Amino acid sequence: MSKIVILSNEHDAHLKFVTDHLSDEHVVRIDPADMLDGDTIDYAFTNGTVQVYYKDRPLDDVKSIWYRRPTVLSARTIPVKLRHAAYVKNAATRHLEMLNFVFPDALWVSDPLAIRAADVKIVQLRLAVELGFNVPETLFASSPRRAKEFVDAHGVCIAKTMTHTLPSKSVVFTKLLRSTDTIEYANLNLDPYIFQQYIEPSYELRVTVVGDQVFAAKVEGEEIDGTTSSFRDWRYAYAHGTFKATKTEMSKALARKCVWLVRELNLEVGALDLIVDEKGQTWFLEINSNPQWAFIEEATGQPIGEAIAQKLKTGKLR
Repeated sequence: MSKIVILSNEHDAHLKFVTDHLSDEHVVRIDPADMLDGDTIDYAFTNGTVQVYYKDRPLDDVKSIWYRRPTVLSARTIPVKLRHAAYVKNAATRHLEMLNFVFPDALWVSDPLAIRAADVKIVQLRLAVELGFNVPETLFASSPRRAKEFVDAHGVCIAKTMTHTLPSKSVVFTKLLRSTDTIEYANLNLDPYIFQQYIEPSYELRVTVVGDQVFAAKVEGEEIDGTTSSFRDWRYAYAHGTFKATKTEMSKALARKCVWLVRELNLEVGALDLIVDEKGQTWFLEINSNPQWAFIEEATGQPIGEAIAQKLKTGKLR
C-alpha cells in the first residue's frame, strides 16, 4: 500500500483534523527531531537511486507528504555539552533536511522550500499587486528615522514583528500605532519591524485555500477593534476568549485571486488575511504559507482537514 508521510510533532493540534479522514491509508508520522532521541533516518545512495530507511525499515512507495510542523532543533535540548551543541545542531539539521529532497515523485503539501520562499512578505505583497489585490503601503524597517517618518506620514499604522522565533514563553502581537503615541523606535537594527498603513475594516477575512478549494471565514473579536486594546491581532482575541469566526461567501473573482496567489507561490495550502474596508474594497495583508487553520474549522465547521486529506490521498498536483 502506498504511504502518506506526515512530518510533524505529535502534539500538533491539526493532525487529528486530517488523520481522521485517513483511516484507510498507510500513514507514517515522522518528527525528524526524534532522531536525537534514537529514531534513525538513513539515506543509501546506490546506482543513482536513493533508499530511505526510517527506524531501520525501508520507507518505500511514498505518494504524498504533509509538511506540517516538525520540531525545530534547539541547542538547549540537544543532549551534549553546550560547547558541542552548535556543531551537533548543524550536523543533525543538514542530515534531516535531506528528507525534503528524497521523494521527488511524491506530492508535497506543501514543499518546504516553497513554504520558506512564500514566507518572504515583500514577495507576497509584490505578487498580490500583480494579481490585482489592493495592498497597503508597507515599510520593512531597521531605521528608526524612516520608521518614525512612515508612522507620522500615515497617522495610524499597524506594526508587527518580522520573526516567528520568539523568546521562550513569549507572544508578540500585531499592534495599532498612532503618530501621537509615545513610541520608542530605538534598536530597530536589532529587531526590524513591519509597519503598514492602517486600513479601517468593515470586517476581516481569513481565507484558507487547499488546492482549488476556498474556505472563507469572517473573523472578529472584541480586543481587535482598536478601542478595547491597541492590538490588531485575532490571536489576542483568541487568547481572551472573544474570538469568533463564521463561514462566509466571497465573489468568484476574489476566490480566483486567492487560488492564483497560492498557486503562484507553489503552495498546496495557504491562508490569506484580508480586510474589507468601509467602502467594500478588499485589501490583502499577508498569506501564511504553512498556516494554522484548525481554529477556523472548529469555529465554522468548514471541512479544511478533509480537503487536505483528500489531496494527500490522491497524491497528485492540481
